[in-house]
Amino acid sequence: MENNQDLLQVGKTYLESKDYKEAEKSFQKALDALLETKGKYDEKTAGAYTWLGWTYYESENYSKALESYQTAYEILLKIFGSEHKDTKIVKMSIGHVYRNIAGLEDDDKKAIEYFKKVLEIYEEDLGLEHIDTAEIYSRLGTLYSLQDECDEALAWHIKALTAYEKVLEKDDPILGNAYGRVGTSFTRVDSGADDDYKIAEINLIKAINILENSSENDTFAFACDYARLAEIYIYREDYPKALELLKKALPIHEKYVEEELHSKMVANDYRNIGYIYDKQNNLNEALEWYTEAVNRLEILYGADDPQTISIRALLDGVKERMD
Repeated sequence: MENNQDLLQVGKTYLESKDYKEAEKSFQKALDALLETKGKYDEKTAGAYTWLGWTYYESENYSKALESYQTAYEILLKIFGSEHKDTKIVKMSIGHVYRNIAGLEDDDKKAIEYFKKVLEIYEEDLGLEHIDTAEIYSRLGTLYSLQDECDEALAWHIKALTAYEKVLEKDDPILGNAYGRVGTSFTRVDSGADDDYKIAEINLIKAINILENSSENDTFAFACDYARLAEIYIYREDYPKALELLKKALPIHEKYVEEELHSKMVANDYRNIGYIYDKQNNLNEALEWYTEAVNRLEILYGADDPQTISIRALLDGVKERMD
C-alpha cells in the first residue's frame, strides 16, 4: 500500500504532466489518509490541501481551488500564524484564485467584489507599490468605468498609475496605457472644468509618446488615446490638431470593427471628423464623413436610435447649407 509521501509524489508527477484528473485522485487519497492519521491541524495535511488546490487551479476549477486553499490557510494560520512563509504563500494563492474568478465574471459588480478580495491580500502581502497590486487597481478602474461611475474609475486609475510609476521603466507600455486610462478618465468626469481637460491632455500625450514607439502602437486602446486627445482639441476649437489625431486613430480603430464597442468608436471617429469639416465650413467633406457615421450607426443600432438621430440632424444641417 502506498504511503502518504508516495501518493503526494505521484500526484506531483501527474500535475507536472498536466494529468489533472489523476493528480487530483492521488492528492485526495493522500489527504484522506493524512486526515485519518494526522488529523486536520497538521502541517502535512495542510500541504495536501495546498497541492489539491494547485491541481484545481491549474485545471481552472477555481471554486474547488478556493475551497482547498482556504482550508490549507486555516490550518497553517492556526499552526504557524500569519507571518510564516507557508501561510503567506497559501494566502497569496487564494488571492490569485480570486483574481481569476473576477476575470471570468460577466457581472461587473461581482467582479468588483472579487477584485477587492484580491486587493486585501495583495496590499497586505505585496504592498501598495507592486505591479500586481497596480494591475488590480487598474482592473477596478476599468470596471467602474464600464458602469459609468467615472469619479470612482478615475480614483482607481490614479492609484494604478501612481504604483506603476514607482515600479516600471519610463518607456514601459504598461505605464503608457496607465497614462491613457487616467487621461481618458479625466475627460469623462462630470465637472466640465478646463483644469480636468488640461490634466487629461498631459496624460494622454504621455501615453501617446510612450506607446507610439512600442509594440502597443496599433492596439484599440492606443487609438482611443488619439481619439480622446482629439476630442479635447475639438472642445478648444483647435481643429487642425484634432483632425490630425483622428486620422491616426481611425485606421487603427477600423481593424477592430468586429466588436460592437469598437464599431461604435469607428462611427464616433467619422462623426468627429465630419464635425471638424463642418466647423471649417468644408461642407462636401462634412457631408461624406457624417453620412458614413450615420450608415454605421444605423447598422449597429437602427435608424431610430438617439445616436443615429443626433448625427443625422448634423448631416441634414449640412445638406440645408449646401442647397
